[in-house]
Amino acid sequence: MCSGEATSVWNAPPPTQPIPLTPLPPPPPLQLLAMPSDPARAAYTTRLRNEIVAQSKLQPKPRLQPFARPIATMGLRNAAINEYPIMLGAANAGLMPRIGNLIPAPITIATNARIATAITRVTRNRDAINETAEKYRIPAETIGSIIFQEQVARRQPDWMSNLNTASDGQILRPIMDRTYHSTGLGAIFPQPARVAWDFVNPSMELPDNDRELQLKLTHDNNFNVESIAVVLIHKAHLLGYINHPSEINNLTPEQWRRVIIRYNAIDYDQGVGYSRRVHSYMPYIQTLLERR
Repeated sequence: MCSGEATSVWNAPPPTQPIPLTPLPPPPPLQLLAMPSDPARAAYTTRLRNEIVAQSKLQPKPRLQPFARPIATMGLRNAAINEYPIMLGAANAGLMPRIGNLIPAPITIATNARIATAITRVTRNRDAINETAEKYRIPAETIGSIIFQEQVARRQPDWMSNLNTASDGQILRPIMDRTYHSTGLGAIFPQPARVAWDFVNPSMELPDNDRELQLKLTHDNNFNVESIAVVLIHKAHLLGYINHPSEINNLTPEQWRRVIIRYNAIDYDQGVGYSRRVHSYMPYIQTLLERR
């Protein structure tokens, strides 16, 4: 201790003037990404953004509305009846108001069964359709709508077509002069399928003869779905829209309309109605093909 009397701060008299308070300097602005230099800050920001994007991709996608698919199914049924008022329109008893509801009832049951079967063949092959669409960069609803259209409007069952082909066209000779038929989900003839595969993937192993290829198109749904995409690509090439299969995703809506026309028929006027029907189904098919 230092010698001498010390004055305690507790005993000191109060100051006559208040001690002025020195204001504190303002805090520096908050910098979330403070880095020693601008390039480093930009690099950090980019990395952070990429991490956020990567995490967002891992988040589950929003689920479909509870009644989205039933509503789409109902809309698809009505669209099919509107497109085929002669073949399917008898399902509406209003077409026969003076006869009553009893006579159209069997037709109504057959119509509903036909449409339900077509919808089922789309939904049961949902994964194959979506995977094919991603692989060939073709809208999934285009493939699905073609399947629905072909199944609703099919003329005879595939087993009858294959039986006629096995008999060299003799069984159905009285009503059609044809040996080979369009079969399977996309109603594809074996010869156009072979030519299309040769353009898109020449290394694809196909059956040696068209009779066996027709059977494969009938019974192998995954192969048939993929063949729909392959035939569409080849039709786009024949129309002069693409030179390579990878260019198919550059088509305009009008070009797609003409490609779908060509999928059905070489004659433009004959395929216009087909393309219009396929496009009318697409909004409903898109909902039915969405993954939960």
